[in-house]
Amino acid sequence: MKNTMLLVASALVVACGGESGNTSSPVGSRPTSPPAASAYVWDSGWNKRADHFFLGQPAAYSGVGFASDPSVIKDGDLYRMFYSCLDLTLFAQTGVEKDIGSSICQVTSTNARSWDFVNETEPTVKGRVVPLRDDEWDQSIETAEAIKFNGTYFLYYSGYDSTAHPTLEDEGYPSSFALATSSDGVNFTRYNNGEPILRPSEGAYDSDAMYSPSIVALEDGSLFMAYAGHCFENCDNGAQIALLGAMSSDGYQWTKLEEPLLTASNAPEWGVAEPGLVKDPQENIFYLYYTLIIDDPDTRHQIGLAASVTGPEGPYVVQESNILLPEIGYLTSFNTRAVIAPEVIVDNDRLRMWYIEHGPTDADWAIGYAESLMR
Repeated sequence: MKNTMLLVASALVVACGGESGNTSSPVGSRPTSPPAASAYVWDSGWNKRADHFFLGQPAAYSGVGFASDPSVIKDGDLYRMFYSCLDLTLFAQTGVEKDIGSSICQVTSTNARSWDFVNETEPTVKGRVVPLRDDEWDQSIETAEAIKFNGTYFLYYSGYDSTAHPTLEDEGYPSSFALATSSDGVNFTRYNNGEPILRPSEGAYDSDAMYSPSIVALEDGSLFMAYAGHCFENCDNGAQIALLGAMSSDGYQWTKLEEPLLTASNAPEWGVAEPGLVKDPQENIFYLYYTLIIDDPDTRHQIGLAASVTGPEGPYVVQESNILLPEIGYLTSFNTRAVIAPEVIVDNDRLRMWYIEHGPTDADWAIGYAESLMR
């Protein structure tokens, strides 16, 4: 999530001292109205598991841990979790606040509970598999999504130049999607010399930024991506964050859908963000988990759920009650401020969800875990 690095940057400075619409054709057809809610099989209740909590590597320069934006794939008997990790390589050299960035790291597990860093000997950031790049458009990268497709590991991420704006409030815009690939799941190479594979479209829902891709493989061998589009100025559809879609036949070339999957008008609050898209393994149902943006300090962001029985492009019916809430008022709890950015996988008879927990201070970002039995 874009705001995580902004808030962490502010906290660390103290700790350390110092497309007029997309012209692509829409994919598939969209019914004029969604089926009745009774057509959907909603998942059962979610249980948070404190013993699965993951904080990442404490930074050598500040002692502050940071882990965000989880993406998990089950690779045989191994769980691979990719996440946004704090990267202070440039900041350690310059001491300049805007040089605080993030890279993509990976940990693995055999039980989805205890995690080991890959690349343990990486000299600056344990587990780092795709580093930020100095003096490039992707000086900070985050919100990764991993999928194993046709024998190759595809790792998508958002990138932006964290030094391109005069103030931290502007940081993170514009952002585009890039791709790295691997044959072994550990050693990744940037595709197309690291240039973006998908960029914002002027005036559209993603005019300012593209974040949080979530990808599912379809039965016809193609890929479908849900992602968060940000538009705040000169927006044809009004300023908001919306959930959008794109299609690909090979994982490299993508075509955006013209219509959004979910917008602020579909949700009871200001907007929606950070999708986690899952297909039911037995039914033709697509579950769209997402962050519900709530502009209320006494309520905080929550995790909601929508579903479609007509395909990944929707239309989606929003479940009335949200499925995961922050523990407001519990000052000792790490998720007192928000629960956001769900990542959900189907694992035999259960659903596993990893998500971001935002704790009592601006620097408190960690990855939480909850699970639910399939109905």
